[in-house]
Amino acid sequence: MKFAFVVTTLVAVASIASAALPVQPPNPFAASVDQLQEKLGHPAVPDTEPSLTGIKSYIVVFKDSAAAHEIDSAIRFIESLGGKIGERYTDIYKGFTAKIPFAKLSDALTALGKLNFIDYYEEDGEVSGYV
Repeated sequence: MKFAFVVTTLVAVASIASAALPVQPPNPFAASVDQLQEKLGHPAVPDTEPSLTGIKSYIVVFKDSAAAHEIDSAIRFIESLGGKIGERYTDIYKGFTAKIPFAKLSDALTALGKLNFIDYYEEDGEVSGYV
């Protein structure tokens, strides 16, 4: 009898607790990344074994107003093209480095250029001339 009462109570508490959990609103930017991928003819999920032979490394810098979900969506987009995210920057500016396969480079840069929350991107390279 006690066991049945305890189980019933636990089920009731779990039902109430799950009903009280906040529902996260849909991410409007996720849809736009999906639409962008669709326009460019790319899958929404990464290849099972993307080849990184022949890659270029870029630094992507976001505007200060860029939200975390926008940055995450950009990361998922690059990864869906077979790219790899390297360093992430949060102290001085919001951004990351990305290694993008040559075969997808044009599509990736075109797409990144269309995102209004990206400040700029540039090819990663050695910096010289600073004392």
